[in-house]
Amino acid sequence: MESSETFERLYRTYISQIYAFILRFIGNADDAEELAAETFLRAYQNISQLRDISRASAWLHKIAYNLCVDTVRKRDRIQYVYLDNDQTEEVLSILETLANDAPIPSVLAENQEIVEFMQSALSRLPSDYQAVLILGELEGKRNDEIANILGRSPKAVKSLRQRAKKALKQEVLKSLQRRNVDVKDFLS
Repeated sequence: MESSETFERLYRTYISQIYAFILRFIGNADDAEELAAETFLRAYQNISQLRDISRASAWLHKIAYNLCVDTVRKRDRIQYVYLDNDQTEEVLSILETLANDAPIPSVLAENQEIVEFMQSALSRLPSDYQAVLILGELEGKRNDEIANILGRSPKAVKSLRQRAKKALKQEVLKSLQRRNVDVKDFLS
C-alpha cells in the first residue's frame, strides 16, 4: 500500500481516538485540535518509520503523548475548579472507587463541573501518571498497549497505574481539604 493511502487510512481510523486522548490530557479543545493536527502532520512526515501497521495506534499515541508533555511543560499551568456540596459528594464517591482500585466510573462524563474538577486534579500530576490514567482508566487500554505507547514494560505500567491512582486520590483529597470538606474517612 502506498504511504499516502496508509496515512489516509490511519487518519480516518484514529483521529477521534487521538483527539480524545489529547483533550483529556490537555483539557482544552482548541489546543487539542492543534495538537491532533500536529500529531498527524508528524505521522505523515515519518510514515516510513511505521514498520508494522498493527502498531499504528501505539505509534500515534506516542507522538501525541510527546506533544502533550511538551505543551504542558511550556504552559506549566494549574487550574482550580470549585464544586458545590452535591458535586463534592460525587467526588467523594469517586475517591471510594479509587481506594478500591476499581476503574474510574464513566458517570463522570455526565457532570461537567466534576469532569473539570477531576481534570484539574489530573493536570497537577506528573505527565506519566496522567498518561496511564487517561489511557488505562478512561480509554480502557490494557497495560501491554500502554507499555507500547510509553516505552515501558507492562509490569512497570501496572505499578505506575497503581501509583497514579493513589496520587490522583491524594490530589483530590488536597483540593477538597482546601475547601474544608471533611475527608477523614477517605485518607486511608
